[in-house]
Amino acid sequence: MLSIIDIFSVTNQDFYFAYRTGCYIEQNRTDLIRSAIENKCNKIFFLDADMMVEGGVINKLLAHQKPVVGAAYNARSLPLYSNVKMKDENGKFAAFSELPTGLFKADGVPTGCMLIDIPTIQKVPYPWFDLTYFEDGKLELGEDIYFCEKLHQYGIETWCDPTIKIGHIGTFIF
Repeated sequence: MLSIIDIFSVTNQDFYFAYRTGCYIEQNRTDLIRSAIENKCNKIFFLDADMMVEGGVINKLLAHQKPVVGAAYNARSLPLYSNVKMKDENGKFAAFSELPTGLFKADGVPTGCMLIDIPTIQKVPYPWFDLTYFEDGKLELGEDIYFCEKLHQYGIETWCDPTIKIGHIGTFIF
């Protein structure tokens, strides 16, 4: 909640605030985008409840003038590794061993802190978010990487700003 208060206090933008809860995150994200479209919003900013971010996050993301841009943050596990993904030589998603120091294109950017241009997303057919599984039933792609992969199929780049101060809240701040 403190992150939300900080964001509103330093951002000079008009806001329509919406919140969704439930176990089907892919459906929650879809519902939020549909709500943004219905309310004639230009952008949607996703901020997951387990994120702690600096107040100027929206201003920083807006300044990049990219249709889809998010922040780099760690998965909630040890050893620490980034949720940002690149494809390896076999076309499989892999975590970065070391992130670039400035804005960069990434194959997969987590949606827990992401700014999306609504007219851009409207060029991509539904479903925007889904989960995919390996034949053995293990999760292959989460809803965020599925989203980025779908955007790429329609020629839309996903960008990441690794300079944003962000924490992923769990048993401690990851």
